[in-house]
Amino acid sequence: MKLFYLFSFLIIFCFIFQTMQFSLEINKDGKRFCNFPKASSVNNTNKAFFISGHYDFGMQRIIYTSANKGTCNPNIPKQWDSVITIQDGGSISNVILGVSPDGTSADINCLGSCKLTNVYWEKVCWRAASFRAPSDYNYNRMHKQSLDSTQFQYIVEGGGAVDAFQKVFDQSGPGKTIVNNFCAANAAIILRSCGDCGLQYPRDLTITNSKFMGPGLTLIGANTNPKYTDRVTLKNIQVYGQNNKNTKIAYACQEIPGKGYAPGEKVICLDLSQFEELQTKHRKGKECWFKGDVANWHYFGYRNYSIDNRPCLKWIDNIFLPK
Repeated sequence: MKLFYLFSFLIIFCFIFQTMQFSLEINKDGKRFCNFPKASSVNNTNKAFFISGHYDFGMQRIIYTSANKGTCNPNIPKQWDSVITIQDGGSISNVILGVSPDGTSADINCLGSCKLTNVYWEKVCWRAASFRAPSDYNYNRMHKQSLDSTQFQYIVEGGGAVDAFQKVFDQSGPGKTIVNNFCAANAAIILRSCGDCGLQYPRDLTITNSKFMGPGLTLIGANTNPKYTDRVTLKNIQVYGQNNKNTKIAYACQEIPGKGYAPGEKVICLDLSQFEELQTKHRKGKECWFKGDVANWHYFGYRNYSIDNRPCLKWIDNIFLPK
């Protein structure tokens, strides 16, 4: 049995790694799929943007050249710079984050509630946007200087993203992320609740009225630790390319117990290819054994596992699989 799991893991890993290596080139097909707009102008800049209030970029294409070079690869350093940092309550609209010629990762960092309207990423690399709590909020909670129970709201309205070898959106702050009318192609994980953050909270993860095409691992990754079980909502989602192994997305949702991915950890998965079957009385998912680094997509076998009353099925509605 162990040999079977090992053989299965090697086959899955080799296929996905080869697919991602090929697809990390400039992805014109992905941009067409997500209907990227034409840029009004190109802004080559070595200065980051710090936003409070609202800022409309007027559909500029920003090429950020000041971040750590070489961060657009799976061996990214622990720290990298953000091209746009948004303070609590801020918002931006109408911007294209372009591909940097020197391989720098350029993401958006929200420090509290924020709204991103019509934001496009030509090459996500490691992360498109991180949804965090303000630094003083975390400090006060960590040192028990405050019982502040503020819930932040992170909204993505419209826009698109291509080529994310890890997460498109990551929520580490408390509260809710709403992704609506969004599009992504060739993205490993669309929305993930942080699994190994120093401070953890129940989070509400919502994706509605959006379309996706792989190759990809999952639309949503949620935590199921009893102390902070997440809520998941997927509604009116179109997942294209499921009949082609080169554009297939493996899972609609994954439930991760404990602190997140770790060798030997069990991951409960809702398989997109079985979604219609999962709507029957006897809903079944797959429990996957994870081995290694999530960026490398190492999966190690599976077995049937009942996931009635779990986040990945409780609030999911209307997932369409167009041919």
